[in-house]
Amino acid sequence: MPKKYLKINVPLFLKEEVYPLIEEGADEFYCGFLPSEWHGKFSRVVSINRRNYAQGNVQSFQDLQGMVRDAHTRKVPVHLTLNAQTYTCEQLVFLKDYCLKVVEKAGIDGFVVSDPGLIVLIREWIPDISIHVSNLAAVHNSMAIKFFGQLGAKRIILPRQVTITEVVEMQNVNPEMELEAFILNDGCVLEEGNCCTTHDRGAFCMTEWRYQFKTNGKRNHFSDKEKENLKSNQEAYSHWIRCHEDIGRFPTPMGYSMGPCGLCAILALYQANVTALKVVGRESTTDRKIKSVRITRIIRDLVLGGATEDSIIKAAIDLRMTHDVCKSGYFCYYPSIIRNRK
Repeated sequence: MPKKYLKINVPLFLKEEVYPLIEEGADEFYCGFLPSEWHGKFSRVVSINRRNYAQGNVQSFQDLQGMVRDAHTRKVPVHLTLNAQTYTCEQLVFLKDYCLKVVEKAGIDGFVVSDPGLIVLIREWIPDISIHVSNLAAVHNSMAIKFFGQLGAKRIILPRQVTITEVVEMQNVNPEMELEAFILNDGCVLEEGNCCTTHDRGAFCMTEWRYQFKTNGKRNHFSDKEKENLKSNQEAYSHWIRCHEDIGRFPTPMGYSMGPCGLCAILALYQANVTALKVVGRESTTDRKIKSVRITRIIRDLVLGGATEDSIIKAAIDLRMTHDVCKSGYFCYYPSIIRNRK
């Protein structure tokens, strides 16, 4: 029997979100805070946490203090994102005072970090603080988990691309490490951990590039069957891109998020001893977050109540009312769950 309770980890942006999200079932929070002093030193181009000032970052230190205080009244922890892939030496000097301030004066419970060097430094500055390794660290195997565990990480937030089989294997090899898995909202068609851009000017990864297919040099043409397969694959890829770019922005008929989803996999994640389910979207509206927590809690509670896999999957798809989208698998974080039932 799995030993871990599935927590729902939810993003924060506004102080007013705290209590409504807790009422819906939020067990943990994460948020970003980008102080104006950072911009003065390093410009608005370089972010402390992969978001610009207005996009998904708490707007003032006073708001941060208030959010943490309100969350703590309900015994809900708050982690702060410091998940840029790398930082310069000058930025690391800045971050020492920053980390000490948000812990000592705002009461932050821990940090979400990508850069191994920053993890080592935070351990020196604040030895007992909780550290969650961001999905931007691109932890795809058991040895990477061991590495971050040796640095003092408490939890690994797994990348979107990991399969259920890989989750099981990684947890079996590292039973002492908490794992967190994506469950709702934003997707990434590539590996976000290898991305060094921002979306401030649009996501270039969504661009439908012009390209052509060539043979390997041993022959000068494709067979008719090869041409048919290449065309079919190209059309499917283009449709997948458009799903993430266009369809994912709209709500379902029930008002839930249409975007990427792993609800059908909650039972498998529970059986794999995953600790937390990650709801994505620091910059999302409060309504989107509330409904995301609500639908996650409904399915999570079915799992904890012992419901069958078939009834859980049916409930998830019926609640979202996205039968055609679910059938395609284009929005699935864990498409093997649906494929294995066909």
